[in-house]
Amino acid sequence: MNVNIALATFGTRAWADSFAPWYRIYPVNDGIRNDEDETGRLSQMRWLSQPTFEPHWVVLLFPGKQLIESASIFWARDQGSFLKPERYWLEYWEENEWKKIEEISREEAEDGKYTHIVFSPLEVDRIRLIMPEGGGKPGETVNVLGVAEIEVYSSSPHKGQTSSVIVLQSSLKSRANPFWINWDPIPQASGYVVQYSRDKNFVGEDVETVKVKQNYFMPTHCLQPGRWYCRVAPILKSGIGEWSNPMAIEVGEINYIPHWGGPWKTTHPRLPWTLIDKEKILEEIKGPKKHIWEAIERLAQDKIKHVAQLKNMQSIEKEEKELPEEPPSFENGVWNIQRWREIVGAAAKVLEALTLYSYMYAVTRDKKYSERAKTWLLHAAKWDPMGSTGIDSVDHAAHDVLLGLSIGYDILYHELSKEERELVKNAIEARCRALWRYLNPFVLDETNNHPWFQTNALAIGALTIWDEVEEAMDWIDFAIQLYVGRFLSLGGVDGDWHEGSDYWTYTMGFVIEFIEAIYAVTGINLKDHPWLKKTATFKLYVAPPGGPGLSFGDTHKRPPNGEDAAVMFYLARTQNNPYVQWYGVEALKNDSLIRPALLIRLINWWDPSVPTKAPLDLPLAKHFRESGIIVAHTTLEHQRGTHFAFKSGPYHGIMAGHEHADQNSFMLYAAGDPIIVDSGMYDYYGSPHYYGWYIRTVAHNTILVDGEGQICQKPGADGEILHFLHSDTIDYFEGNAAPSYKGLIDSFVRKILFLRPSSQDDSGDLGLVIVFDHIVSQKQRNISSLIHTAIEPNVVIETIDRTVHSVSAKGENANLSFYIKSKSPLIYMVRKGYTQDIAPSNNSLKEYHIDFTTENKTAETTFLSVFDLNKIASQSAYVNFVNESLVLVEKGVYSHFVAFGDSYKELAYENFRTDGKVFVQSLKEGKLSSLLIIQGTYLYQDKRLLLRSENPIDIIWNKTENGLEQLRIWSRKMQEIRIQEKTLSVENEVTISTSRFFNI
Repeated sequence: MNVNIALATFGTRAWADSFAPWYRIYPVNDGIRNDEDETGRLSQMRWLSQPTFEPHWVVLLFPGKQLIESASIFWARDQGSFLKPERYWLEYWEENEWKKIEEISREEAEDGKYTHIVFSPLEVDRIRLIMPEGGGKPGETVNVLGVAEIEVYSSSPHKGQTSSVIVLQSSLKSRANPFWINWDPIPQASGYVVQYSRDKNFVGEDVETVKVKQNYFMPTHCLQPGRWYCRVAPILKSGIGEWSNPMAIEVGEINYIPHWGGPWKTTHPRLPWTLIDKEKILEEIKGPKKHIWEAIERLAQDKIKHVAQLKNMQSIEKEEKELPEEPPSFENGVWNIQRWREIVGAAAKVLEALTLYSYMYAVTRDKKYSERAKTWLLHAAKWDPMGSTGIDSVDHAAHDVLLGLSIGYDILYHELSKEERELVKNAIEARCRALWRYLNPFVLDETNNHPWFQTNALAIGALTIWDEVEEAMDWIDFAIQLYVGRFLSLGGVDGDWHEGSDYWTYTMGFVIEFIEAIYAVTGINLKDHPWLKKTATFKLYVAPPGGPGLSFGDTHKRPPNGEDAAVMFYLARTQNNPYVQWYGVEALKNDSLIRPALLIRLINWWDPSVPTKAPLDLPLAKHFRESGIIVAHTTLEHQRGTHFAFKSGPYHGIMAGHEHADQNSFMLYAAGDPIIVDSGMYDYYGSPHYYGWYIRTVAHNTILVDGEGQICQKPGADGEILHFLHSDTIDYFEGNAAPSYKGLIDSFVRKILFLRPSSQDDSGDLGLVIVFDHIVSQKQRNISSLIHTAIEPNVVIETIDRTVHSVSAKGENANLSFYIKSKSPLIYMVRKGYTQDIAPSNNSLKEYHIDFTTENKTAETTFLSVFDLNKIASQSAYVNFVNESLVLVEKGVYSHFVAFGDSYKELAYENFRTDGKVFVQSLKEGKLSSLLIIQGTYLYQDKRLLLRSENPIDIIWNKTENGLEQLRIWSRKMQEIRIQEKTLSVENEVTISTSRFFNI
């Protein structure tokens, strides 16, 4: 009789090359095939690999050598079909390499449900199912391997000791230096040996060997950036076991080693919510924090309500009871939004109540608050750690309940009876153990904020009971290494955040709580991490106070508020930064002060002694390199100016997440009006509107190719910033988004000029934006250029000829005059709002969608667009397209000649010529006032050579307000530049007075 020896209950371990977000390995050998519908319980029914461009595999590690004769693979269900790959096979391990199993027969179900493979008997201790790169089911899942169950049959099975083989993923990109790795723990191992080296064979002087106790490792010193290799072996009773496969690690340049603290705190309270300087707080609430304290006092007298930090998480309260009942679990384990919100709302109330009453008790020592906190604490402690508010159900709820229990236990520790203390401690411990099991080994997507707050909860729970539960110190150590080795470095060197402005604030709240709790209990200080030192700049640029922000990704279109203020106050305090403090003060003006946890953050994190300074002397444009976002302003002080954002950068997620298919897209606001917007709204994650419109390319200001958009929320959805140049008067950006179009096009280069108004007075000029798109494909295709606006109607289309169109739109404070010129004849369409099937939940969003599409298919086309911005009742510019890549714009006393080209094509106007990719010549009242050249090597005036370089450079020549002539040169390489008869050494940037060299 054949026995299935692949089962986990038989003692077989399973592992995989990668994991899609939320997925685990256990479904592949839990004994449950693919007979049931997976809707609403995906990760319980199947395992999916990441959708990356590489081979994917599942390995089964048997308990000792087994004689096997056949195997059945039950493929993952996916929306009514099965993910049976086009190409796949089985392999066995022999002589330190994988060898293909020679099949006798293969039976594949007609509907793709299963495959049964028969082969000659083999005696092996492991096999793997492998799918080569791109071998998956054709379509969206061509790079995904998905399995519901693998069964391997033996006629003579025998149970041995669980396999001690460690399997590492093949590669890792580590922005953090040093790297951090994690692996599936071996039950019988007493520890592990880790080796890492620059050499893949682990020979040479740089090989380091380290013994560790736990199943994770981070070197104790920074490494030379670049390629490293790492392998791991278990320490067994018999000695050191088999080495794992080597992992190739690309080590980045964000160097950081945590500063370890002193003795850990053993007294209560120990957490930063209630470990406070009471006298200092009582003094501060008499001053600028008085209104915040009064709001806290009012809330403390009222019934606890659920006030979500993010609108999409807000629940509608139905019950009138003060204490919420433990919510029921999802019916039959099937997720739905209504039950999710019910669970989230109940757990959030637990956290809000325990935070509020514990804090009020810590400050006032009024017993009525300790009694209220105790009531909530004992009530929530009885909730099932593995139930509806457990980590396997809703992670937001798991975080909130564990955090609430920890805060309440910490402040009330000495006021609880022995039995009450045991009840609460056991609840905290059980929830920590569930999170430890969930997070370790770490196979989640660190680019998503969920693992961040899950780890935050584990750490804070463990810090609360570290001196009562032996393993808790390991949980804390793991959390610190995970934050340092994977999380904090994700923002790159500029402090940006790929999930957008709202999720920056949301995630930063958890980050700060984590950092402060770790420091309060252990003395370990993470506040000086390089990303934390710079990340306030991201918020300052993408969301100036008073407006909805310029944030890409899942974002609620709102002005900065108290949630943002609290985070910025904290960063201002830790860095003594007056610009960030100013932002906090401004943002706080927009908050209604109704969420208790926020008010406590404001009291604890705001230091009014930090001076404020408006950002009037900061650069007006910023390139955030990690996310590929560029923002340009006419002012950072308020929304009354002009604000522009452009995105073309790497996709950070694995699947899903909060990024959109929006490469080479842009947004534009002027005088507080939403001129060009990211359309749609974040009603809730996964809504029909979310998946049908909001995250897709059609919702953004970029292009469609034959009606198709970019890869959406999957690897490969990448863009790239090719060029960024900033000056006081004009900025230039360039991006390429072709890789994100799944091979439909070979090139999509978007070049953008942002011309600030000549003055910030009341002239009515709000600036110019000029965009040039060049799209090339091997096949003839229709290309559509998309524009979305939220300005109230009168959007008027005036067709000038078949290749030129103009649009005018009038806002409350600003007018837009938009002109587009194409190399090909265009047709256009204007749509208002949304069809019923993709409308937002409340269907109240008023937006307008304009498509300009090439009338005929073409292998190459261009779009040259001019966005003229003016205050109401001000004169619009005169726009004259010379051809499809040259335009003359006359605005007020200025005339701008703008030409776009390629490195092989000379650009000329009047008596100037250059080989640059972009050439801008500006005149004021008929006299030359400035020149811009992007990536040129020469500039002639008539026949006179003014400038020559061997390698391409950028230059801006202009006359300053006092009449002086100034030349700025940017060079990516050190080189000698000839300026008429003289030479100048240039690397990076140099500014000179041209009177030393020539006069134009």
